[in-house]
Amino acid sequence: MKIQSFSELKGKADIIINCTGLGARELTGDLTIRPARGQVIRVHAPWIKAMYYFETVNEGVGYIIPQSDTVVLGGTFQLDDWNKTPTEQDTRHIRRMCAKILPALEQIQDCNIQAGLRPYRDGGVRLEHERTIDEIDIVHCYGHSGAGVTLSWGCAKDVVEIVKTLLPV
Repeated sequence: MKIQSFSELKGKADIIINCTGLGARELTGDLTIRPARGQVIRVHAPWIKAMYYFETVNEGVGYIIPQSDTVVLGGTFQLDDWNKTPTEQDTRHIRRMCAKILPALEQIQDCNIQAGLRPYRDGGVRLEHERTIDEIDIVHCYGHSGAGVTLSWGCAKDVVEIVKTLLPV
């Protein structure tokens, strides 16, 4: 269901959980939510077993993260960039950074290049209850940027705790 306003949901739910990411910008009017463009490269490199997170002097932050059947090489963090298409320039940048850490990565050819938008929020994650003027209870949980998976467990627990305070005993 796509909505333009939370008021469209009045009477349809006791509590609304708002996890709309970048959509919160339009839905709530929160102009502190902005896109942070990220690009990664997924490669087949089964010999990589350890995760690397590093910061270079001139090229920013990079990472090498092994997963079950691929290794993620990253990355980029480009605020206010709405482009979801991978660029050759970013691909070269990521390969160069990661190959400085593990030179064998220079030889890898088969890869899947992906770009997407992360919901960055000035001031950090918005995780709070709001009762609107229409008396709609909304629990907001958005703005995790590139840490969504990392923060998901704790944020979900906090959302549940807030919801418990709103439910009748």
